[in-house]
Amino acid sequence: MAQQTPLYEQHTLCGARMVDFHGWMMPLHYGSQIDEHHAVRGDAGMFDVSHMTIVDFHGSRIREFLRYLLANDVAKLTTPGKALYTGMLTASAGVIDDLIVYFLSEDYFRLVVNSATREKDLAWISEQAEPYGLEITVRDDLSLIAVQGPQCESEGGDAVYRRSASGRGRHEAVLRRAGRRPVYRHHRLYRRSGL
Repeated sequence: MAQQTPLYEQHTLCGARMVDFHGWMMPLHYGSQIDEHHAVRGDAGMFDVSHMTIVDFHGSRIREFLRYLLANDVAKLTTPGKALYTGMLTASAGVIDDLIVYFLSEDYFRLVVNSATREKDLAWISEQAEPYGLEITVRDDLSLIAVQGPQCESEGGDAVYRRSASGRGRHEAVLRRAGRRPVYRHHRLYRRSGL
């Protein structure tokens, strides 16, 4: 049976058409896909992306490790909560997968990797991280919501509870902008134990 995100019941109560997406029951749409598309392109929309895999890294050599593992340089990340979309590389610089890396503090980074390639990605990451002496924690206790669209700052503000990325408390928010304007606020993290 497919896994369910913490928002599964809410999706079904709202009339979502649920489908199996790589072992997760995810909402495909809530009615007209065209109307939903236009709503997000013109205003804002929230997306449950809790099927993604969240991995936390702690250690003094984390930047060195990520410079080895990733295509883009994490030296760009100096403000807590900032993120970088990048590729994860093989030893010969081939691309294994794409992911998002978050800077949370000088010795604390978070990766968000795809659900379809979870096992392969985690095995590669663990193998490559071994010489760096890092503490690696797969955060199955967290979920993600992406808020997208040109009005996400104003519309999403009430829906996204802002807190520091310290991990304390019931909610934790890591905010990200893509491009020159605030078209994408990514991700709200919920503890799976309760919303």
